[in-house]
Amino acid sequence: MSDNVEMLNVMNAKKKLDVNRVDQKTISMRAWANCLEAKEAAAWLAREGAVSQGEALCQKR
Repeated sequence: MSDNVEMLNVMNAKKKLDVNRVDQKTISMRAWANCLEAKEAAAWLAREGAVSQGEALCQKR
């Protein structure tokens, strides 16, 4: 995941992102951002109300 908040803003402007969506392993976008140290993206997701789910599982990968 890139730490590109501008890209998140553009994507969110076109169609509201489901910030609480999880992948097949039940890891949320915010957890992936935290795991990959994309701090700005994680902060943006937090401001949008995203939960951090599955971060421990992400750290194992």
